[in-house]
Amino acid sequence: MDVVCLNDASFDIAATAGLYSALTGVLAGFAFTALILVPSLVLSTGRRLGEEVAGHIADAARVLVSAFLALVLASINYAVLGGEPTSGGRAAAGELLAGVGLAVAAILMIYAIVLTLETVAELADGTSPLMQAAESSAWSPIARLVRCRRWASRS
Repeated sequence: MDVVCLNDASFDIAATAGLYSALTGVLAGFAFTALILVPSLVLSTGRRLGEEVAGHIADAARVLVSAFLALVLASINYAVLGGEPTSGGRAAAGELLAGVGLAVAAILMIYAIVLTLETVAELADGTSPLMQAAESSAWSPIARLVRCRRWASRS
């Protein structure tokens, strides 16, 4: 029986890093769009906002800026990995590091969604159709998190 030794990894890290770079770039575009859209929609309502709602908008903006920067850095990291000539140990370590950045950015994006839903609920005085739909769908755990956070902030 012949033993075959591979000098190179059979998984092409450079090819997948290019795809991850494109994915993180698209997600960064969504984060930037939300960063522009959320405050402009709230400002276009023409209503005077309370301190609590303004605080939620500011929190969402901070989280979206952080997510945007994390996604841009992860995209650059993946783009650099896409240019690696071999799929060796250094490329694998770089992909792991970029994956951690992408995971953190994804968590920040989910948290920004929660803060945005909370802001919508505050603007609609808790009777938002968006929150009602979220409570009766697969998003109900997030809706419960928003309700618990609102209840805790009032206590």
